[in-house]
Amino acid sequence: MTVNQAETLKHIHPIEEIIDFEAYYLDWYKDKIIEGRGPEHTDIGKCIYQLKYVYTPQMRQPYNDLPEWLTKAYMEELIKLASFVIQGLKELDLAFDFIIPAPSFNPRTEFNPHGQVKFIYDLVNVLSAQLGVPYHKRCLFKKDNVTAKDSIVSSENFEASCIRLPEDFSSYSRTGSAQPIGLVIDDLFERGDTAKISLELLKAKNPGMQFKFLSCTKNKYHGLGKKVQVKFSSFQEFTAKNDSQFIKLKVVSPGEFQGKIVRVFSDNAGYDIFKEQLVNLNTNSYNNISLPVDPTFNIKIKEGKDGYIDFFGLLDSPQEPINQPIDLGFAPNFDPAPIPDPYFDFDLPF
Repeated sequence: MTVNQAETLKHIHPIEEIIDFEAYYLDWYKDKIIEGRGPEHTDIGKCIYQLKYVYTPQMRQPYNDLPEWLTKAYMEELIKLASFVIQGLKELDLAFDFIIPAPSFNPRTEFNPHGQVKFIYDLVNVLSAQLGVPYHKRCLFKKDNVTAKDSIVSSENFEASCIRLPEDFSSYSRTGSAQPIGLVIDDLFERGDTAKISLELLKAKNPGMQFKFLSCTKNKYHGLGKKVQVKFSSFQEFTAKNDSQFIKLKVVSPGEFQGKIVRVFSDNAGYDIFKEQLVNLNTNSYNNISLPVDPTFNIKIKEGKDGYIDFFGLLDSPQEPINQPIDLGFAPNFDPAPIPDPYFDFDLPF
């Protein structure tokens, strides 16, 4: 893909949700609405969709065991996406010294060869090679598999480490800045939880450095809802002005929705389950029968109008966190030794 082909980026804008750091997105993930089909992917959005939902799910074996057609298609799509990113960086004239992939849980890298393929880590390899800049893959960690796409994440889900640059880093710094600049790259910006937390943690651990953020795309439309844990806010049913029955739940998950009230109405799927629990609690309480108090439910919510939180579905079971040992080492590609290349890391997959 040539640079001219990458000029189909239409909506390069600052990310207004991030106010303490320089942050941009290159285009919408989906934009134009096609009648009968809904919103259509932008050109760069198509790349991300192909990498994330078509190729990556097929890449469970070690890289060396993958069929040739798959490795070729995956790399071609990575290079195409890299062309979009490089064109966007040129248009923004964004100054930075090294690249950091937005953290994912259990990514496959040289240091974690049995992890899962996360294409943003491989994209950073390609960008590193094409731009001639180092990257750092081990200064940001995702400690569990709770995802910002459909759950509420907090700083408890992440960890950052001190970035130890070589003493002569200034000799091959791109910016010459007294404070080295790291650029965090992600594929999709929706609400900004991961971006904000990552930038804040990095800055707290590395106060002598600057950090910027670049997302390939931004979600123009509502997402799939956020997973939260809730408990009953009140052990009774309520009646709305239109005579609909509803039950009040309270969010207990950490995050910005903690303490918020969610109303589940009688026409919502899952209402009968909440009502049955209320009846059981009230009946057993009346009969002095011991019963676990204040049961916890896993639901999905969305931000509604006028500050209300809308119920978006009952989940069958809680999402259990998976703990991952954290290695707080530093990436070897910061070592300016001439072998094999000071700017090219060892774990490019193909």
